[in-house]
Amino acid sequence: MDDFIRILLEIILEVSAVGAKSTRVPMAIRYIFLGIIISFSLSIMIFFLYLSASMDSIIIVRFLFLGVVLLIGVFVFRLIKEIVKRK
Repeated sequence: MDDFIRILLEIILEVSAVGAKSTRVPMAIRYIFLGIIISFSLSIMIFFLYLSASMDSIIIVRFLFLGVVLLIGVFVFRLIKEIVKRK
């Protein structure tokens, strides 16, 4: 079941990322793909922020989680910037 969920999420995110960048896909569908990517990324970011706030561990682990959150944010920002530039 874990493999099925992983493959399903990988397909959805890969199709969304490629579809959001493609100029052959209509603009409305690109925005839907972008919304899927942003909502998934934000949910992961919120989860990591929650983990870093609720864990009683060393500070390095908290910084690691915050670094992952920043990397996901940079990915989403660069994707939005590329889509707006192609408009």
